[in-house]
Amino acid sequence: MNKVMIIGDSFCMSYKESKTRPNEEYCFWGDYVKSKLNGSYEIIIDAQPSRDSKTILENWIKVIPHLKDNDFLVICFPSLNRTRVPFDKSNYDILESTDKEIRILNRFYGTASYDNSYQHLEYWGNEYNWKHFEENLKYQEMINGSVANELNFLELIESLSKLTKCGKYIFTWDEFGQTSNYIRNKDNVKEDVGLYESFNDVFLETNGECGLNDFHWSFKMNKNFGEFIYKLINNE
Repeated sequence: MNKVMIIGDSFCMSYKESKTRPNEEYCFWGDYVKSKLNGSYEIIIDAQPSRDSKTILENWIKVIPHLKDNDFLVICFPSLNRTRVPFDKSNYDILESTDKEIRILNRFYGTASYDNSYQHLEYWGNEYNWKHFEENLKYQEMINGSVANELNFLELIESLSKLTKCGKYIFTWDEFGQTSNYIRNKDNVKEDVGLYESFNDVFLETNGECGLNDFHWSFKMNKNFGEFIYKLINNE
């Protein structure tokens, strides 16, 4: 079976906490694409909250040998300054396709979403919470957010894009300082989809009656983005 592989952060995850506008239904774009494809593709979602770009890049590399011409890949990159912490072996997370051709072993977690109440780290166990690591990784954030690192990332994205056989859509919800023909930034996504709307936009529009003070995509944006990806997969 053909596959749709999705790799990213919380923008590639279900998000049900917001109150919708009147007559507007909950929508997560990954679910929307799955329903539109109606079983003709296997949808594989590899996403974690606060995930860093290096992990996303590494997982892209892991799946390249297993993606066929008729598969489709969606990659979402966050801000490059994010950091990660290493899991203890007991918390490694495995993601596999039905045919087991794609297998991703996640050994890291985004610092800002690490929860020491149930997750354990290599070296530290669950002794420290995420704020401890955020404070102690400030210099790593600076390095990750540097122009040198951004330029290096864009070169890697270009190389990986050329190596990926299948159709693909590579984007970021952030605004990178440097431009590239191989990744769509926030403004490009708005051009492609015809809309860019967050829960915060809905919150402001409705005077706080709907939405949230949160910059994740609104349900309307999720639906429109899902429709856009579905059309790309079907070459429409």
